[in-house]
Amino acid sequence: MSHKRSLNFWVFCVIGLLILLRTIDVKVFDSSKSQNTKNQREVLTDNREFVRNRLQTDDDAPRFAVQGPESIQSDEEIFDQFGYPLGKTYQYISSKNHIIPNLVKFDGVRSKDLKIISGMELRREAFDSLMDLKEKAGREGIPLTIGFAYRKLATQKKLFWKFGGKVAEKPGYSEHHLGTTVDFTRVKFTSLAFLWLLKNGISAGWVPSYYYREESEIQQEPWHWRYVGQEASKAFFSKHSELITLDIKHLETLKKQGKLRTIQYLAKG
Repeated sequence: MSHKRSLNFWVFCVIGLLILLRTIDVKVFDSSKSQNTKNQREVLTDNREFVRNRLQTDDDAPRFAVQGPESIQSDEEIFDQFGYPLGKTYQYISSKNHIIPNLVKFDGVRSKDLKIISGMELRREAFDSLMDLKEKAGREGIPLTIGFAYRKLATQKKLFWKFGGKVAEKPGYSEHHLGTTVDFTRVKFTSLAFLWLLKNGISAGWVPSYYYREESEIQQEPWHWRYVGQEASKAFFSKHSELITLDIKHLETLKKQGKLRTIQYLAKG
C-alpha cells in the first residue's frame, strides 16, 4: 500500500510539472509575440531622432515629399467631414440602437487565414473612397484587404473584454463605430503597404489616426485608417507632418536596403 501511495505521489508530481512547463511555454510564446510587435514599432520610433538630426545637419540628405494635401497650419481641434472629432478620446455612440446612415456591405478578409468574409459595412462616402484607393494601390502592386470595418456596440464589448484597453477601445469609443474606419490586413510597421499608405492615403482623405495619437492608451496601429475627408486630412498632415516625413524617409531607406516587407498574397475563399 505504501508503495502504491508513493507511486501515485510521483505520478501527481510529474503531471504537475508538465502543467507548469506548459504554462511557462505559453507565457514565453505570448511574450515573444509581444516583443516582436514592440521591435517592429521601435524600428521606426528609435530612428526618428537620428533622421531628424540628419535632416537638420546634412544639406545633401534626400527629402521625401509626401504625395499628400497642401500643408495648413492650425492648432484648432480637428473634425472630420461628418462632424466627429479627430485625435481625442470621444464617445461616438452610447446605445446599441444608434444608426449609421448609408452603410454599404462588402466582402473583407479574415487576417488569420485570408478567408473571405462577407457582411462588412462602411458609410457610402468612405466606401467609395476606399475602392478608389484600393484600385490605385493594386495598379502599383500593393494589395489592400480589409479585416475590420464598421463595428456595432456589442462587437466592441466582446473585443474589449477579450483583449483589454491596450488593444481595444472601450465600447462606444471606438472609431470603428463611425462606419468610416478600417483595419487593413497585414499592414505592419515596416511593410511596403504602410509606406504606400503614408504617401498616398492622406491625400485621399484617409489618416492613420491611431498611429500618431500620443494621448491614447491604445497601441500604435499602422493598419488602422480612418476616412475623414480631405479638409480634415490636410489638418492632420499639418499637425503630424514632421513625424510622417521622418517615417516615410526611414521606410524608403529600408526599401532601398531590401529590408521592407513586401507582402504579396491572394485571398482564398
